[in-house]
Amino acid sequence: MNEYQQIIKQIQESPDFRKALTRENFSWFFATYFTHYITCPTAPFQKAMFDLLQNDELLKIAITAFRGSAKSTIATLAFPIWAMVGKSHKKYALLVSQTQELSKQILTNMKQELSSNELLIRDFGPFTEVADEWRANSFVIPQYDARISAISQSESIRGLRHRQYRPDLIIIDDVEDLESVKTKENRDRL
Repeated sequence: MNEYQQIIKQIQESPDFRKALTRENFSWFFATYFTHYITCPTAPFQKAMFDLLQNDELLKIAITAFRGSAKSTIATLAFPIWAMVGKSHKKYALLVSQTQELSKQILTNMKQELSSNELLIRDFGPFTEVADEWRANSFVIPQYDARISAISQSESIRGLRHRQYRPDLIIIDDVEDLESVKTKENRDRL
C-alpha cells in the first residue's frame, strides 16, 4: 500500500484524522467532501491552484484557465467553505461575479452543499440557518461566526461588514464579457 492509499484508508476509517487533515489542506478537503465534482484525475495546474489558494501568505492570486477546468468549482464553490471551516478561519467571504443572477447562482450552489453534503455536515456542521440570514445574496453560518455574500461587479463593496468583520476573502469570478473588455475605458472602469 503506497502513501496515498494509506491516507485514503485513514480518511475513511478515522473521522478525527479526516477532519484534522482537511482543515489543514484544501486539496484533501476538496478530494474528501467534493468527490461528486471530480470526473478525472487532478491535473498539475489544478494542484497548483490548490497550493496557491491555501497559501495564506499570498494576498492576491489570479487564476486563468480554460472553460471546464474546474476553476470556479474549486475557487468559488469549495474554497470559501474551506476558508471558513479550515485553518484560515475567514469570517466574511465576498464573491463577485458579472451579474446578480450569477452571484445568486453561486450562493445557491454553496447552500446546496451546506444543506445536503452529508459528510461535510457530519464533520463540520450542522450548517443551520439563522432566521432572515439565508437570503438570495448572503448567508450566515453562526457556529463559525461567518458570512458569505455574493454581489455583481457593478455593486459597491464600500461599508460591507458582518458584525465587526470586513470582507477578509474576496473572490472575483467571471466578471468580464465581450462588451466590458471592448474598449480601454470599459476595461479601466471594470
